[in-house]
Amino acid sequence: MRAILASSGFNAPETVQKCIQFVDKPAAEINFAIINEAMIVEPGDHRWFFEDIDGIRNNFGGKIELVDIQALDINETEKRLKNADVIFVTGGNTDYLATVFEKTGFIKILSKLLKTKVYVGSSAGSCVLGHRPSHKTFTDVYMEAQYTDKYPELLDIEILPHLHNPYFNTKDGNWIIEDSRVAKVPVYVISDEAAVVVNDNEISLIGKDYLKLEKGEIVERG
Repeated sequence: MRAILASSGFNAPETVQKCIQFVDKPAAEINFAIINEAMIVEPGDHRWFFEDIDGIRNNFGGKIELVDIQALDINETEKRLKNADVIFVTGGNTDYLATVFEKTGFIKILSKLLKTKVYVGSSAGSCVLGHRPSHKTFTDVYMEAQYTDKYPELLDIEILPHLHNPYFNTKDGNWIIEDSRVAKVPVYVISDEAAVVVNDNEISLIGKDYLKLEKGEIVERG
């Protein structure tokens, strides 16, 4: 699997370069398929969604296609995604996104697709591949409505986005320690200028303002 799991799309310059490297094509030729199901249940201003799309439009010159995995049957979804170099999954409610992945059957084809495609997530689109955060983190910090208590767990990590973003309750660092203490996997906490990079079995961090924790202890800081 080659994946760039960002807090906020291509907000960090390093994510653009990493995507080009993973796809191994000129930026002007890289095609994107966008899955935006997580946004559907999110109320309020969706300006952040268009900023994510602008991050693609401003940095890459290939085709950009919206793929509605709830409107299409699974065979048509797979056909559409085969035409893309990058599967880009936008932010929103991670719980809801996880339920959509499951009920549409998308999770069953994703592992196969990721043998040849690059996955780029933004916020919920990143978190959904790992483990679900604690109930307290999900409700108190991210203030999200709950739809499930388990994610697909394609990766044995947990991702907590939007570190130091004033919209979320991420200012008090104690919540990070508390979440990591109960997590069964390493926890990656990333700002809107950072991302987790997955290259097969290797996991690293790029950008700035990020933390990696294990069992309540900070083991990496950037």
